[in-house]
Order: sequence, then C-alpha cells, then structure tokens
Amino acid sequence: MNKVTAEILVPRGVFDAALKTVGKNIDEKIQSLADKFKVSKFVIVRRLYDSNDIDHSVYLSKTEELNKLFKEFQGRKKIIRGWKL
Repeated sequence: MNKVTAEILVPRGVFDAALKTVGKNIDEKIQSLADKFKVSKFVIVRRLYDSNDIDHSVYLSKTEELNKLFKEFQGRKKIIRGWKL
C-alpha cells in the first residue's frame, strides 16, 4: 500500500485521534481501528508501524500472524466451495 492510499483510507490526523481512544492491548487496538476505518488489519498494522506506534519486530510478528490467518481462511473457503451443489 502506498502512502497516498494510506492517507486516503486512514488519514493521519483522524488516525492519531482514534489511536488515543483505543486500549493498550495491541490485538484489541488493531481490531478496533480496523473496524473504525473499515480497512483490513494489515492496513492498520502498517499504519501503526509507519507512525512508530509499533516497532519492526511487532510489525513482522503481526503481519506473519495475519498472513497465517488469511491462508487458513483461504483453505476453509476452498473446502466450503467444494460442498456447494
């Protein structure tokens, strides 16, 4: 995602204000912000990283976790598709 797109989807000023209203737990923070801005958790994790709210190791950990969940979802989706008549 490029910086222009990020600014359109999750404007810096609005993001900073919203960040002050969410809890400290990183997973709850990501979910709450993703819900508020109606974007993926990937977008929020990147925005948190770009704004120095999380460090590189947390960024890598969260994106790896999200990629794993996405792959699991894709696998379940294929199984369900196979059951359709």
